[in-house]
Amino acid sequence: MEEYQKYYFITVFISYDEFGPHGMRCWGFYDNWYEADDTLSNNITDLWETCYNYGVIEEYEAGIGGYTGMR
Repeated sequence: MEEYQKYYFITVFISYDEFGPHGMRCWGFYDNWYEADDTLSNNITDLWETCYNYGVIEEYEAGIGGYTGMR
């Protein structure tokens, strides 16, 4: 199986319920987990902006419809 480059997208949101998250914003992405985790964990560039209550890092492989992993 071919190995693809992975990217880690940081998304914050205000709330969520059975219909999913509400008030989302994707801040950007990194090409490694450690930078994404450090950025989200340490609130680099004020990701929370006093209104976002949750944050996630989504792992995607490069390409259209790439595999999404969870951590």
